[in-house]
Amino acid sequence: MFAFVFFVFLLVMWAVNYWLQYKKKKWILPIAGTTLYIAIFLFVGDVVMPFLREIIEAQ
Repeated sequence: MFAFVFFVFLLVMWAVNYWLQYKKKKWILPIAGTTLYIAIFLFVGDVVMPFLREIIEAQ
């Protein structure tokens, strides 16, 4: 369930980012936004998720 919520959160974050880029028609934003999205995804997936899993399993 947590993985599904995490996936939906990332999908919504990407959709909002893409919508803002399309609305403003500034194409430097897609490069920066996509890079930021990938960085956040990797950070959350590699650092935060294992930490939360340890906390949940410890209880």
